[in-house]
Amino acid sequence: MSLVIDEIIQDYNGYITTLNNEVPKLIRSIRSASDVSKINAEVVDLFEGMAWIINVNDSLKELNFNNSIDVKKINETLKEIAKAIEFNDYNLCADILEYELLEEIYKLQIYEMTANEDDLNE
Repeated sequence: MSLVIDEIIQDYNGYITTLNNEVPKLIRSIRSASDVSKINAEVVDLFEGMAWIINVNDSLKELNFNNSIDVKKINETLKEIAKAIEFNDYNLCADILEYELLEEIYKLQIYEMTANEDDLNE
C-alpha cells in the first residue's frame, strides 16, 4: 500500500509545482485579454485541480499525514473567481488569482515520501 500512497504523494507534489508555474501564466494570459474560451477552459482545469488537491489532502490526512490546507479560504476564493467570470470581469478574476488564490497555492506544502524512491521506479 505504501507504493500506492507514494505514487499519490508524488502526483500531488508534482501538481503543486505545476500550479506554482502555471497559475502565474494564466494570470498573464487573462491580463493580456487572450481568447476567453481558452481562459475559461483553463480556469475550469484549475478548479478541478484544486478540488483534486483538497481531496487528496483530506484522504492523506485520514492516513495520519499532516499537511494543513485552508480549504474554506480556497473554496471561498474559487467562488469569487467563478462570480467574476460569470460577470465577464476578467480583470477581477486575474486580481483574485494573483492576490488571493496564488497566496494559498504558495502555502501548499510538499509531502515527504514514505517508500524508497527505488521502489517507485520498479
